Order: sequence, then structure tokens, then C-alpha cells
Amino acid sequence: MVCSFPVVERNRRLRWGQLRAGQGKPYQLTGADVIWVARAALYEGGDVAATLWTLSQRFASVGRRNYATFADFVQAFSQPINPRYTEEGAYCRPGGRAHGTRWCSSELLARRNEARTASWSDLQRRNPEATATVLRWANAALSNPVPRAVNFAVPSLVAQNFPNATVVLESGNAYFAESWSVRWARDHVVITAPGGARAAASGVSAADTSLQALAVARDAMIYPWRVMPRSV
Repeated sequence: MVCSFPVVERNRRLRWGQLRAGQGKPYQLTGADVIWVARAALYEGGDVAATLWTLSQRFASVGRRNYATFADFVQAFSQPINPRYTEEGAYCRPGGRAHGTRWCSSELLARRNEARTASWSDLQRRNPEATATVLRWANAALSNPVPRAVNFAVPSLVAQNFPNATVVLESGNAYFAESWSVRWARDHVVITAPGGARAAASGVSAADTSLQALAVARDAMIYPWRVMPRSV
């Protein structure tokens, strides 16, 4: 089936879910947010659903203080898509603090370039199950496997750098709560669908998912690589 741009443009008026922490102001997800978090989730490794929800919980609770969009936040937080770790980025270019180290090896630089430039079609070919999970998350149809988790890393680094972390899930990466999130209610951060249903309570039809994937692909083509990360 061939879908023309007018179909995609009509679909761009469809809304994705909304993120909210506690009684705070909801944040409306966009196609740009979805493509960037998909790139992060697929290239971070670990559990895709846990990665999506951990990033959601960190952004909704504290990330919004420094970042106007979820896409900006995710690029700053996730090393595989962080522009500072590209060949010309602040950390890996000649004179950068990580230049010449293993963090800026040619293999990692090539992988980050691949991650940052992957189209939605590229991501679907790489891992169709993971991209389907991203769409469920963006449509408020993915349950949260890591309530209160606001950070993740390989388990050895968590033990070394976060001795007081409360690990919620270990699945490739360790997903953990920090001191400021450990006492949250399990549903402190939620994603609601346009109609108001919470995650895991709303269904997404195959037709809607296919059309919204086209909108994501369109957003991926028009969204610029413009982020200069700040502290997360």
C-alpha cells in the first residue's frame, strides 16, 4: 500500500499521549519526541519498556526544568544519541575531554552516528518488536514495569557510582530509583491518551498504529539535530 504525504499530514493532527507527574501540568508528546526516544531506547540496550518509562519519569519530574521538549531531554541524557559524544561534539572532537579515550573510539562514534540519523523505517527493520513497544508507549497503551525508576546504567556502574540506589529492575541495564523518587506513589508519573485513559488501559488499533508510524517517519525527516545538552 502506498501512502501519500497528504495522508501523513492529515494524521499529524492526531495527538499522542500526555506525560504528567503528580498534579503537574501535562506535557503533550510529539512525533519528534517519539522518534528520538525510539532511537535512544533501541540503542541503549536493556529493556525497551523500562527505558521508555525511566526516561518518561525523569523528564516529567525534573527534566522539564531545563528542557522545553522531551526530545531535547532524551538527547542530553542518552549517550548513544547525545550530540556532545559525536565526532564533532564537545567531548569527542580534538581537545574534548574524552577525545582519544575508549568513549570516543571509531566504533562508538560510528554507532552514535547511526543512532542519531536512523529513520523510523531503519528502526523498524532493526527491531520491529521494539518499535511497536514505542508506539504503545506513545499511545498510553504500555504498562510501567519500573515505577519510581529515574535512572539506568549497566549494573556494575550502578554499584560503583550509585551505592544508595534502589534497583527496580535489572534487565540488561539496572533501572533504579534515586533518593528523591523512591517514596513516590507507583503511579506518580502517568501517560494518558487523548481521551484520558491511562497507560495499559487504552487499546491502539493496527490501523492507527500504522498511520501514526507514518507521522513519526515524517517528523524524523523534518526535525533538526539542534540540541546542545545541559545538565539533566
